Amino acid sequence: MQIPNSVDDPSASQKFIQPPKRDLGDRTSQEIEALRALTNAGCSCTPRYIASKHEHQSLESWVPRGFLDYIVMEKLEGVTLSERYFSFLPPEEQKEIRTAFKSSYEECQQLILLPSQGMPTA
Repeated sequence: MQIPNSVDDPSASQKFIQPPKRDLGDRTSQEIEALRALTNAGCSCTPRYIASKHEHQSLESWVPRGFLDYIVMEKLEGVTLSERYFSFLPPEEQKEIRTAFKSSYEECQQLILLPSQGMPTA
């Protein structure tokens, strides 16, 4: 979601006031492209891409002239691992999680190229 600067706000610096972006953001485009590629390649360790939508906000919306990007993907089983949660796990369980992450990471590498290596191949 983009929040445009307000020209009506006297505290806003003029150099930061710019028109709201209307196109799909670069990060969102890259995330959609990666999810599609991994889904098409049959990746078993990432959410399955379902759909996406880029929507412009009207003058009556919460963020006039801004935009919203939606990505619909499969919800994966499991627990979200925050650094705090992970740090309280027993060392053996931390090792199991690291091993599982490495396996998933290697699967993704085999299915598509990493961003530093170029665009996805799938």
